[in-house]
Amino acid sequence: MNLERIEGAKRELMASFLAMESPTIVLGLSRKIGDGSISNVAQKFLNDFCFNSTMVRRYPPSSQYMKSVLKVLILAAESEGQEIMEDLYNQHIAFLSSTENDEQHAMGGFYNCTQRCYKSYLYSLPDDSIKKLVSCLGSKYASKFKDLILTIQVSSNMLEGSTGRRNSAYETNQCTWVYLLSIRKVKSAEKKSWCYLWPAGIFLSEFILANPNIFSKRSCLEIGAGTGLSIISLALLNVSKVIATDGDCSTLSNLKHNFEINRHLLEDETTVEIQELIWESASAKTITDWGADIIVGADLIYDSSSIPYLVALMVMLLAKRKQGSYLVKGGGVIMQQEMQDESTHDNSHQTSVTCPIAYVATVIRNIETMNLFISSASQAGLDVEDVTETMRPPIFLPQLKFNRSTVCLHKIRQST
Repeated sequence: MNLERIEGAKRELMASFLAMESPTIVLGLSRKIGDGSISNVAQKFLNDFCFNSTMVRRYPPSSQYMKSVLKVLILAAESEGQEIMEDLYNQHIAFLSSTENDEQHAMGGFYNCTQRCYKSYLYSLPDDSIKKLVSCLGSKYASKFKDLILTIQVSSNMLEGSTGRRNSAYETNQCTWVYLLSIRKVKSAEKKSWCYLWPAGIFLSEFILANPNIFSKRSCLEIGAGTGLSIISLALLNVSKVIATDGDCSTLSNLKHNFEINRHLLEDETTVEIQELIWESASAKTITDWGADIIVGADLIYDSSSIPYLVALMVMLLAKRKQGSYLVKGGGVIMQQEMQDESTHDNSHQTSVTCPIAYVATVIRNIETMNLFISSASQAGLDVEDVTETMRPPIFLPQLKFNRSTVCLHKIRQST
C-alpha cells in the first residue's frame, strides 16, 4: 500500500478503520476529509482505501464492524442529503443479507470467521525516532519503520478457549522459527483467550520501538505474549532471538499465525521461538536454557491468586547468569570451552555476569493486587522500579483512542 500521498486526516481515517476503532470516530474523520459532511470525496476515499483496499481484502476487520461502520456512514450521509455511492450501498446490502454461518464473507469472497478477525496497526514514527532507529540498527534495518504496518489476528470472542496442545516445527527462508508445544488438557472452566489486544500491550509495543538500544542484539522473551504485537515489535529490532510464551493452545496457534503474517518484515538472522509456558509448572532448567537477556510483559498483574506463580517465574527469569570464560588470542575471541587443550594464550578474561532485566506494562485495575506483587517480589529478592514517567514512550499509534495515563511501566531486576 502506497502511503506517501495519504497524510493528515486521511491517514488517520484509514489507520482508525484498519485498527477497528469506534464507528463514531470513523464518522468524525470522514466528515473531516469531506469538509464537514460525508461528501463524495469522503465516500470515495472510504471505498477505495478502507473497504476495498488490498490489505482489508487480505486481512479483513470483523464483518460486524464493517457493517456497523457502513450503517453509521450511510445514515449520516442520508441525513445530510448526500448521494450515496453505489458501491457502499451494495456492500452494506451484502452485509445485511449475509448470516453468521456464511463461509464466505459478503465482500469480495472474504473468509468469514465469526470469532477471529484482523486488526492492522499503522505506526506513525516521528523523524527523531526514525533517526534513533537508524543510529542503533543501521539504515538497512530502519527503513521498514517508515509507514510500518503490523497486522494481527485477534479474537472477537474474549472468552474463546482451547482444549489441547500440538507439536509442530516451522521454518522459513527469511528467519528461523521454532514452534514447540506440549500436550495438556484444559478444563472448560479454565478456558481463557488472550487473543485480544489490551491497552498495556499497545503501550509496550510503543515502548519497545522507542528504545531499540535496549533490545537490539539481545535475546528477548515475552511472558503472556497474547496476540504478539509486542513480541513482533521486538523481532523488528535486529534482536538475536525472540521467545514468545503463553499458556493457552489457541493463543499459541494464533501467535504463530501472526508471526507468519508479518514475517516479511523480519531479518534473516532473527530466530523466533513460540513456547508454551505454564506459570505454575515452569521449569528452572528450561528457563535457564532459554537464556533471555530482556523480559517483557503486558497486563500480567491482574489476579492476586496468580501473584506467587508470577513472582516465582520472574525470579527464575531474572537470575544472574555467568557466560563462561573466554580467551583473547590474536585479536579474536574464542570461547574457553572450545579451547580446553590450549596451553598458551595472550590474555585471559572472564565475561561479566549477565543480569536480565524485565519491563512490564500494566493498567492498574486494583491497587491492592499491584501492591501485593511489589511486596512479594521484594521478599523474593527482586527490585521493582516505577519508570513510567522517566521512560514513557512517544505515541506511535495516535489513532488508538485510549487513556495512556492509566498505563504504568515497571523495571524489574534482581536486587543488588
